[in-house]
Amino acid sequence: MTVLVFLAIKAESGRKEEVHRLLREHAEVIESHSVDDGPFDVVAYVSVEAFEDYREFAVERMACLPHVEDYTSFITLSD
Repeated sequence: MTVLVFLAIKAESGRKEEVHRLLREHAEVIESHSVDDGPFDVVAYVSVEAFEDYREFAVERMACLPHVEDYTSFITLSD
């Protein structure tokens, strides 16, 4: 089973490009895009093998990523 996650990220003021760049350094991140207008600053697409892998990504990588104020995950499962 593959776990596909859409992330909507709120970055500190003036830091969205840095967050976007840092996200792209992670192998799990398939795509990352800066948002021009809206409640979120960066959207990303993450793919991992299992839900536990995403939990690890969220706790060990997203929670430690500098300049991220908050994020929301939209998790989908695929066979």
